[in-house]
Amino acid sequence: MLSRWILLLFVLPLFAGCMFIVNDGDHVDHCGWGCYDEGFDDSPSAGCPADGTGSCPSQPRCVFNNECANDALCVDGACLSTCVRHNECGATQACYGGVCQANPNGGAQCVYSADCRSSERCINAYCVQGCTSNAQCAGGERCESGLCRPDTAPAPQCLASSQCAPGEQCLDARCRETCSCDEDCNASGVSCLGGFCMPAHESAPECIRKLDCRSQEQCIDGYCVSN
Repeated sequence: MLSRWILLLFVLPLFAGCMFIVNDGDHVDHCGWGCYDEGFDDSPSAGCPADGTGSCPSQPRCVFNNECANDALCVDGACLSTCVRHNECGATQACYGGVCQANPNGGAQCVYSADCRSSERCINAYCVQGCTSNAQCAGGERCESGLCRPDTAPAPQCLASSQCAPGEQCLDARCRETCSCDEDCNASGVSCLGGFCMPAHESAPECIRKLDCRSQEQCIDGYCVSN
């Protein structure tokens, strides 16, 4: 027990947000600094206790598929790569429901962090690389909260309007067609909102995260979809 608290005192200052401290097969979830978790499992958990210890809700990174790179889908606030087979996913993930998600069965690499290399920690039975920068992580990963995690962040389509087609401007990292009325927008189901052509469901998404949906549903592209 003493060794566990010594470890906590050492690592707590290194993290901002929700931390999963793994030591000798145990873990402690700690919420703080706004009570957001950039969770290793890429999915939100319910509620955060007032004392800051326990399960922490994830801060959505995306709401709509068009915020994600390539063929990734925005699932429960994270950009997840589409897949057909497990071997198409990252080292700590598996293919479920057509997207790469955290492997619910865990790995088989370790029981304790002592089973891993000195630069790694045992999380969900996987040896996970520690890091201080993205350069220390493998492809498809990024350094978050001191660990190399699957990269589920949105990918900006543009940084400036000069990167968009004529008649478009860069709005929130997406190229949007400008307009003055609905008739200026050519696509079906698109309206002129605030001077930009926007899909109707983007102005009022059904959900932002899984917690907005029923228990057997996921939030995908702003819609509650049955599992």
